[in-house]
Amino acid sequence: MDILTKKQERFYEKVRSHFTKYGVAPTVQELQKSLRLSSPHAVTQYLGALEKKGLLVRSRGEVRGIRLLGVTGAEAEVRVPVM
Repeated sequence: MDILTKKQERFYEKVRSHFTKYGVAPTVQELQKSLRLSSPHAVTQYLGALEKKGLLVRSRGEVRGIRLLGVTGAEAEVRVPVM
């Protein structure tokens, strides 16, 4: 696994803490707001970087389609179908 930048570490910790606190993956909008990022595109760039580094997997087309890799327990994966 590649080393994370400080910003990537902060982003990853925000995703991980959201899983821990709420039991579901954060949405792009939730991440954008909580990290005070200027656009949803910035969030997807961070998600893409973390995915390339093997820390998470995204299910495109799902609102909360983020699964953390190498994490066990309730925070590892929660998928909620959107109706």
